[in-house]
Amino acid sequence: MNQPKPRYLTKSRFKLANECPAKLFYTGKKEVYPDTSFDDEFLAALAEGGFQVGELAKAMYPGGHAIEELDYETSLRKTAELLKQENVVIFEPAFLFEGLFVRVDVLIKRGNAVQLLEVKAKSCRGSSETQFFNKKTPTIASKWKPYVEDAIFQHHVLSGAHPEWDVQPYLMLVNKLAACPTDGLHQKFLLQRDGSGRSACIMTAPLEEAELASELLVAVHLEECLTIVRDQSNYGPGGAWDFAGWIAHLAQQYQKDERIWAAPTSACSKCQFQADSEELAAGQKSGFRECWQKAFDLTNADFEKQTVLEVWNSRSKNKWLDAQRVFLSDLDAEDFGNPATPGGGPHHLGGAMASKERQWLQVCKSQRQEETFELRGALKNEMDSWQYPLHFIDFETMSPAIPMHQGCHPYEVLAFQFSHHVMQEDGTVEHVGEYIESKRGAFPNFDFVRALKIQLEEDDGTIFRYAPHENTVLCGIRRQLIREAAKPEGERYPDAQELIEFIESITHPTERDAGEWSVGPRDMVDMLVMVQRYYFDPRMQGSNSIKQVLPAVLNASDFLQQKYQRPVHSLNFTNQVWLKQEGGEILDPYKLLPTLFEGFSAKDRALLLSNDGEPEQGSSIHNGGAAMTAFARMQFTEMTEKERVHLRAMLLKYCELDTLAMVMIFEAWRAWFQG
Repeated sequence: MNQPKPRYLTKSRFKLANECPAKLFYTGKKEVYPDTSFDDEFLAALAEGGFQVGELAKAMYPGGHAIEELDYETSLRKTAELLKQENVVIFEPAFLFEGLFVRVDVLIKRGNAVQLLEVKAKSCRGSSETQFFNKKTPTIASKWKPYVEDAIFQHHVLSGAHPEWDVQPYLMLVNKLAACPTDGLHQKFLLQRDGSGRSACIMTAPLEEAELASELLVAVHLEECLTIVRDQSNYGPGGAWDFAGWIAHLAQQYQKDERIWAAPTSACSKCQFQADSEELAAGQKSGFRECWQKAFDLTNADFEKQTVLEVWNSRSKNKWLDAQRVFLSDLDAEDFGNPATPGGGPHHLGGAMASKERQWLQVCKSQRQEETFELRGALKNEMDSWQYPLHFIDFETMSPAIPMHQGCHPYEVLAFQFSHHVMQEDGTVEHVGEYIESKRGAFPNFDFVRALKIQLEEDDGTIFRYAPHENTVLCGIRRQLIREAAKPEGERYPDAQELIEFIESITHPTERDAGEWSVGPRDMVDMLVMVQRYYFDPRMQGSNSIKQVLPAVLNASDFLQQKYQRPVHSLNFTNQVWLKQEGGEILDPYKLLPTLFEGFSAKDRALLLSNDGEPEQGSSIHNGGAAMTAFARMQFTEMTEKERVHLRAMLLKYCELDTLAMVMIFEAWRAWFQG
């Protein structure tokens, strides 16, 4: 008879419980509580990046011993055997203390002096611990807290299991101040599946001396952080526990499989324990629903209503939830500073929408059950200032943790693809150009800019992007060009100054580049900003991602419906009909594309596409995304030439639709104003 698996509180479960203690009850029960995280570990490793950082950390300690066994008993026994040595380096050693189980990324033992290294693919700037603290108070900054607490949780376990040791915790992080000394370092760390189907990172060649000395990874000693965390007494619901007490409470509740209820917050919108209608119909449960039913005494029917979580860009969600105001129907104009009650229909003559006005518009539409869009008349003034032909561009990029090229820094951007649509004043639309670099190990950035310059320099037409991404990418490449041109061998790039001037002509400086040049005469127009200021459709569900705006516009625009029910011919499509209906609703065009990822679940593929949209508040770079993951697969895995050619063709299709989506949105706006 099989013994039940021990219910130990691991470092990943501890991290999950710190996000929300109720999640500790739901995790590991996918048959009962569906989890919207990636099903496939290999795809997650590609999408989330940084998987190779752990292997690079191991490579920095030649002669280290790896504990590869996954089961608790074997890993604990092998760790104990290795720890009999006076001096030893161990990768993934296992420790158990009072129901707490951890595997340490790197452990360095010198007698009773022990260094605990928690390796993260998060970037830092050098080895100073002060970068983790808030500027005005000696507290740990929120963005660093989960990483610091992870390492100190492990310190708690090791110190308990071995009180004779002097354990010093470190975070080993990716150092953005370091430059890669060689080309092709990333190719020494290939992703593949092992015999059991799990993701594995295989080192194909040893590190060179310069790579070992490069400080691409730095160990940051958590000396002061350890004191701060231990002295805090604000963990758990109501802040009732200190750090050690909270750990003990979590371990006890997890062992008993008892739920820890917590008050809902705005973070619930990102809860991974949400079941869709099909899963609920099949008898599965939603952790999100159970928490909210407990907190707000809701019925199943209540979950058909729109909640305050859907209000766009609002910082008042926690205040509303604390006051038991759960639904959009619970809100009123006072919550948004009493803006004018929206109205006037699709051709309202108003000016740009302030954030609170837009939020109140969203709430009003919901309360009135209105499905009509609103297009502000002030947008026409903007459109009248744009110069034809209009250029719509979209970039696909990645920012690898381990630089792919000599002289590059960790997480420096690689621009590997763009698409370019042009619209003439008479309404003619053409997909005129594209660029893609799919060769393994090639440095694309300067060729990318050269190709873009050729595409855009024939006229002075207005250029459009969607979100700040393209501006940020070009500013980053400008810095690379300046750096390369300044080197003694700078003559390798005789057109560097020309490319820099081109970039400056179509961008504006980011905060990092402030004052280095003026806003370019053809500074790209951000269509996301145009949407936020002038256009709203309830179908967008509070999101301004192009993945949400495009289906909304298609469902609302007679012009688009008439035009795109006819076949379209372009660089990557023949006889493509973009307008198809199902159940009376027009299908999202992105769902008409062939998949980039054969052999993976529909849920995982949808997760990748969902990460291609509007960036997080305060971020200028897209997070994850299907195209970036496909490119990572080309760079970090072995594949046949046939597979590479197929993936390249699929990437071209996806990027073309990104710029066509921008065109469609503009066409709808233009037709409404002409109409």
